[in-house]
Amino acid sequence: MDYINDKALADGEMALKFAMLFSSHNFDQLAMKDVKIRSAMLKVLEANYLNADTYRIHDKERLYNSITLLGEYYNRVRLADQSPITILGKSLLSL
Repeated sequence: MDYINDKALADGEMALKFAMLFSSHNFDQLAMKDVKIRSAMLKVLEANYLNADTYRIHDKERLYNSITLLGEYYNRVRLADQSPITILGKSLLSL
């Protein structure tokens, strides 16, 4: 996951593709070595969010791609009842 995340943060187009792929319902139930894809993705997104200040200072492109990845993932992913996840809206806007 870290390799893919690094590629996504380096390339905005890849960030969109990564978000679309990992937010799809088909990937939701997959697991790698007993770790669900969604859980691994959420950890990656959390790390990106926590690193926003570092990206802002040292690498604006990574910051923008991180915001794209976060925003697009949460825009597309759905809970089990198909409702959107809205908890991050204000947090993303503050980045």
